[in-house]
Amino acid sequence: SLSKYSKTIEIKLLHKRKSSVWVEVTSTVIQNQFGEIIGFQGVMRNIDSHKRTLEILDKNKLKYNFALKSTDSGVWELNAELTKINIDENLINLLGYTSKEINPFLNEWISLTYKNDRLTVIDYLQDLLDGKKMTMTYECRRIHKDGKILWFKDYIEAITNHDGKIVEI
Repeated sequence: SLSKYSKTIEIKLLHKRKSSVWVEVTSTVIQNQFGEIIGFQGVMRNIDSHKRTLEILDKNKLKYNFALKSTDSGVWELNAELTKINIDENLINLLGYTSKEINPFLNEWISLTYKNDRLTVIDYLQDLLDGKKMTMTYECRRIHKDGKILWFKDYIEAITNHDGKIVEI
């Protein structure tokens, strides 16, 4: 199979009008009927704008994470099916956990909410899903890994698609 003789890499090359340009190079070995290597064939594709966009996104992500850390804040995102939740590293750390210790499911997240606040939080989420509200702010207590009770102020918002269906909270 020639596929094992094919390789794709991303490299930065010098450009005569720019200092450098990112390209994706795919090269393949060319063999004769006896399986002997007789040459190489390559395709080069300019991916400079894609790589520069990724660099900008990475810089913005670093700024975003710095802002969250400096304000003792974090972000959680819940899918519309109410099954999976994405909790960012900052929030996980505020609660004293590592990302490996928290499962990405709503029931796990609710279990980290203080028992007297759980029904209230579920009611707020239901109000969003029912379309009664699109955004809201509330305070609730969450349980730190060491058992301490911490107060949090949550700002939640229903994110909809072009049809108005909720796709994320």
